[in-house]
Amino acid sequence: MRKISLGLLMLGFTALLSGCSLPSFQQANSGIRVTTNPGSVVFMDDQQVGTTPYENKKLNPGEISLRLVPQATAGGALATWEGKLRLTPGIQTIIDRDFAETLAQSSGYSLSFDRIGGKEAAMSIISTPDAAGVKVDGNSQGFTPVVLDSVGEGEHRILLTAPGYEDKLVTAKATNGHRLVVTVQLSQLPQPTASASATTPGLPVLGQTSPTPKASPEPKTTPAVSLPPKPYIQVLNTPTGWLRVRTDPSSAATEAAKVNPGQAFPFKDTSADGNWYQIEYKPGDFGWVSAQYAKKVE
Repeated sequence: MRKISLGLLMLGFTALLSGCSLPSFQQANSGIRVTTNPGSVVFMDDQQVGTTPYENKKLNPGEISLRLVPQATAGGALATWEGKLRLTPGIQTIIDRDFAETLAQSSGYSLSFDRIGGKEAAMSIISTPDAAGVKVDGNSQGFTPVVLDSVGEGEHRILLTAPGYEDKLVTAKATNGHRLVVTVQLSQLPQPTASASATTPGLPVLGQTSPTPKASPEPKTTPAVSLPPKPYIQVLNTPTGWLRVRTDPSSAATEAAKVNPGQAFPFKDTSADGNWYQIEYKPGDFGWVSAQYAKKVE
């Protein structure tokens, strides 16, 4: 289990979380910090902007596409990660990724804030896979997605566990008047391989009959995907190989259906925060998908 400890930075004149002031930043700016293992090339809106560790505190607020291409290693090719982020004024979003040969075996997390006002801190925890067990500071909080309306200001240890996945421990700081949003992808453990037969291949075994060879099935032709009229929403690659459609624009909302990467659906609306798209996933049925794993084609 790899322990991760990174705080979020609030860009502006007040020192929140990190304990150090940032007087040179304007409140209208957004920021991003990206760390990866191994190092990677960073593309933002299809433009190469640097390599990890990468940090930029003078970005315009709004949606960006982020692609991380791992640098070559002696172990072979590693899976590229890409997604969409909503940058908030005055907030620095943290991205951390551990690359592997496949997206399913990769892991990572993002940390950001939503302003909620008031005098208390809150926390939202989302994971891939869904329904991962959550402990905050050693106390069980159920299964993802988890929404905690009141947590103490300061550092918290967040442990996520799921059968068949490696545990993930994230340390992050909460601050009053904001909701700390923790999004985690767990690394899928390698599947055990079947043990080889103790008998010599090709030789009959007493008491056993040789199976009759079966004809190989004819290959199936994949039908062409028909695209709806523009504007439409196209599903991007996801770590799980599918994307949840929810009844409301929230990770805590009920699942209405699942859709697959490459599929396209009529666009209906965008959530107020820009993090969700409403689609017509089948005639007369509407739902919301995360903009992190979908793109609008106009």
